[in-house]
Amino acid sequence: MTKSEKSFSPNYLIYGCLAEESAHGYEIHQRIENDLNYVWSLSQSQLYALLKRLENKQLIVGEMIPQEGRPDRKRFTLSPQAKQEYQKWLQSPVWVSMRSLRMELLAKIYFLSSQNPEAINPLIQNQVSEVEQTLHSIAHQLEKMPSDQTVNKISMQIKQAQIQMMLAYLKKLDVNQFRS
Repeated sequence: MTKSEKSFSPNYLIYGCLAEESAHGYEIHQRIENDLNYVWSLSQSQLYALLKRLENKQLIVGEMIPQEGRPDRKRFTLSPQAKQEYQKWLQSPVWVSMRSLRMELLAKIYFLSSQNPEAINPLIQNQVSEVEQTLHSIAHQLEKMPSDQTVNKISMQIKQAQIQMMLAYLKKLDVNQFRS
């Protein structure tokens, strides 16, 4: 997995919001703030900078909507390329780290719960497989680690324990709670 695949981009939060319907920047921000505020933090200024960057890359399309007695507002929609990228992201397990499992996986589950609830269970099952493979790799690394690498060994054992805890949680996660 490459470095870019390891780091969760906030672009996908925008894509997820726009996958359901076009929206103004403020509406996107409010949705993230209201529904994902314990998962992801994105300031309004960060969001508007991302919207501008995505629009410049033609990943989203902005249309100015005139308003009577108020400044015009820009309404955004996803480009076909961004829709395709988003769908691929949405169905792929995340890089196995506590941060990505907490932030990215939960964001995927959030969007799937309204866009395709049937896809949640397969995503979680794929994620369980990824986590199990990572735990196998960590155990192998620990076996091969020289005995004089005490601090490194402890660090890997902590990582292993955290990931084992996440695996146990994923295995008992009730996907039915996400269905409307």
